Amino acid sequence: MTWYKTTFNTPEGTYSVVLDLQGLGKGQAWVNGKSIGRT
Repeated sequence: MTWYKTTFNTPEGTYSVVLDLQGLGKGQAWVNGKSIGRT
């Protein structure tokens, strides 16, 4: 089992931020402590 964690800065203002999780096998994605999905 492998865990990856990263941080990034978001643009100022009301711009949308998109995460491309293509290629993600089985796993879960969390943003700011909230689950945004699992495969």
